[in-house]
Amino acid sequence: MPQTLTDEWRATLSEHADEIHCRWLHTPGNLTLTGYNPEISNSPWPHRREFYAASNVSMTRELAEIEVFNEEAIAARAAAMAELAVSIWLGPPAP
Repeated sequence: MPQTLTDEWRATLSEHADEIHCRWLHTPGNLTLTGYNPEISNSPWPHRREFYAASNVSMTRELAEIEVFNEEAIAARAAAMAELAVSIWLGPPAP
């Protein structure tokens, strides 16, 4: 979701768009690597998906598979990223 909400993004996020925006904007589930920020700016999700599908970064390309990018999608992506991180970076052994 973009830094500044548009009417289209508000409709996607529901009547609680401002709360959702505050809660999820700067979280890993809403962030990705892209060289297209100026081109996508505050664009609606379908337009963003086109750019993400063409990305050379696999985690960004995976975003294009999400039909609707709303609070549920952001939370699910954050959880999946956390699971992956835990599987890659194991903590110290138990004492």
